[in-house]
Amino acid sequence: MSIFNLLGCSNFGFWLGNSAKFYQPSQVVLETLIHQTGRNEEQSNEEHLQKVDKEMENLNLTVRVVTSKVDSCDLTLKVLCNRQEKMENIMSDMNQNYETLVAMMAQISGDRNEANKQAGSSAP
Repeated sequence: MSIFNLLGCSNFGFWLGNSAKFYQPSQVVLETLIHQTGRNEEQSNEEHLQKVDKEMENLNLTVRVVTSKVDSCDLTLKVLCNRQEKMENIMSDMNQNYETLVAMMAQISGDRNEANKQAGSSAP
């Protein structure tokens, strides 16, 4: 089947100038045209596939970058949640044992006062 039959032009031909002779290409010419057209279609398909592959690679790279950013954000969020839990535990312990907290603060204050007195007495 020729390309012209595929295009619906089964009676492909043309008039040659003033000679009024109808010219119809030979089967070899038609096969050559079909072969060249097929090769061009294959080349354009290959080019299209290469473009699609390139776009897929770019999208894949973008997905990897976004995924790594999401993973990084997830890790940061986990660290913050762990810190918040630790702070909540400390605050809970402080609320439950406020007597211990007051005693600890008094001890710290006393230690500072003693340190200040020692620093003051050693000053000239």
